[in-house]
Amino acid sequence: MIIPHVGTCCEDLFRLAHDVQGHFGADKSYAALRDSYYWPNMRRDLVEAYIPACVECQRNKSLTSKPHVPLHPLPIPEARGESVALDFIGPLPEDEGFNCILSMTDHLGSDVRIVPMRTNIAADELALLFFQNWYCENGLPADIISDGDKLFVSKFWKALMKLMGVSLKMSTAFHPETDGSSEWVNKTINQCLRYHVQ
Repeated sequence: MIIPHVGTCCEDLFRLAHDVQGHFGADKSYAALRDSYYWPNMRRDLVEAYIPACVECQRNKSLTSKPHVPLHPLPIPEARGESVALDFIGPLPEDEGFNCILSMTDHLGSDVRIVPMRTNIAADELALLFFQNWYCENGLPADIISDGDKLFVSKFWKALMKLMGVSLKMSTAFHPETDGSSEWVNKTINQCLRYHVQ
């Protein structure tokens, strides 16, 4: 559909493609529009005028043009669900009894699960969350990548990994480049939360 430059029609379409869908970048916003709408210089208007002027993006997004540390990807797994990264996002303001998020990221298929939880759970409760939200649908991974959180280094968790034959790989403290894909997932989740939570 060809859209005329009349009133706020073009800006309203940009708002739907960019603001409502989560304030993602120009490529995703443009992809949401290009198959259904057209007007001359539509992409340029979006990239050079609308998105740089978005107040929410300026307030909530950090610069991504020059990363602080190089993100080194882990070796590529042979199959989906073979390598899974677990990480916590929080503590967050409490909502419906939860104050933290557990993110689970498949390194090959980029399958992501986010599970609400509390920061004060025990290792057996974490194992149950993993079982219910990952294992039941995707099966047992060959290795799990996590940071040095007390839940991942507990005797229970290590014994469970040994019994299941799963390799537990730990990332180094203060070195997010060890597990780049999980860090990017957490960054995206944090950005989405900032836009949709007061």
